[in-house]
Amino acid sequence: DGFTVGTADGAIAITGTGRGAGDSNHGIALDNSTVQATGTGTIALNGTGAAGATKVNHGIFLDNAAAVTAANGTLALTGTTTSAGNGLNAGTGGATLSANGSGAMTLTATSNGGSLAKAKVTAGALRVAGAGDFTLTHVQNNVGTLAGNLSGSLNFIDNTALTVGTVGGVTGVNVGANTVTIQTLIGNLSLASGASVVATGAVATPLVLASAADFINSAGASALDAGSGRWLVWSTNPANDTRGGLPANFKQYNATYLSTPVAQAGGNGFLYRLAPSIAPGLPGAVTRVYNGTTAVTLTSANFV
Repeated sequence: DGFTVGTADGAIAITGTGRGAGDSNHGIALDNSTVQATGTGTIALNGTGAAGATKVNHGIFLDNAAAVTAANGTLALTGTTTSAGNGLNAGTGGATLSANGSGAMTLTATSNGGSLAKAKVTAGALRVAGAGDFTLTHVQNNVGTLAGNLSGSLNFIDNTALTVGTVGGVTGVNVGANTVTIQTLIGNLSLASGASVVATGAVATPLVLASAADFINSAGASALDAGSGRWLVWSTNPANDTRGGLPANFKQYNATYLSTPVAQAGGNGFLYRLAPSIAPGLPGAVTRVYNGTTAVTLTSANFV
């Protein structure tokens, strides 16, 4: 607890393996501790939790004010476990992971996924990889570009504009026969050229993209693949979106993500917060000789 490991332009590599038959025998455990590279230095943490099918031994465990920061170098966390724990776990909250310079961040769980909802992640570029479900839903996450290849589901929230693109040689997000939800709380949600999102889990809606602003698709008509299920894209105004030829079965208006029910039970759809309104009227002049009735004849000039 409470230690600091630092470098400026060197490399920090920490490998740990949990021992013992009980719980909390994590591969690497950072509690109120800091690992930092202040210059171009790199950080690589590789942890393996102790075995035990009924025990909770994480590969890498970050708790309280644990901080792992690379100013301009790469940052890589790799965790594995054969216990009931996670490959990566952020504990009760307060942990931060940051690689906001020129270096990318890679989060890998070779087993049991990453339970990182309590960790604030800041990265110019983030790649997620491995096996098991990943949850990165801290409301202060700040990531510029996201990519990933998982055999598990992904739930990701970003507090700024986000692009699904290329990071570390991986383009797009592919979770296979699982589910993906990507949401921005502020700013656009964009798909870069060639960056598809694939989620073919055996549920009705395995793929959800929710933009706080506009949806920008530069990846073309095949950018989203939901298998036999459907995809839904939530945004603000269709006039501001770039749909890129994505074939939708319906559009729904006056729809707010997580509060408005989806009106259609099936089919791919675009859903917009915009609530359109119309002001009916008759252009041109309408005249008639009063004859005691309410009937009137309209001409083509009275319609638009």
